[in-house]
Amino acid sequence: MARVVWSDSARENLRSIAEHIALDSLHYAKLFVQRIIGAVERLRDFPKIGRTLLEYDDETLREIVFHNYRVIYRLTEEQVLVLAVVHGSSRDLGRIPIESN
Repeated sequence: MARVVWSDSARENLRSIAEHIALDSLHYAKLFVQRIIGAVERLRDFPKIGRTLLEYDDETLREIVFHNYRVIYRLTEEQVLVLAVVHGSSRDLGRIPIESN
């Protein structure tokens, strides 16, 4: 079983997404956060369920897709480090911090 750790930047991404959704519905913002956290927690038992990133030649960089969002994570022997939560239309992953913090 892998430990799931959220980077500061991934937490900030999720907070920003929730704030945006909350402009229309606080209820759905909370529900979105609960569901995406639940999807990420599945990585605890199935850390390799995500696909490798096409943008990088690195087997440890992976993603799961949740609705319109990409959850980018780094897989190590000890943990799943969630690096970012970005909208699926974002093709520029160059600004995503792929190093641990």
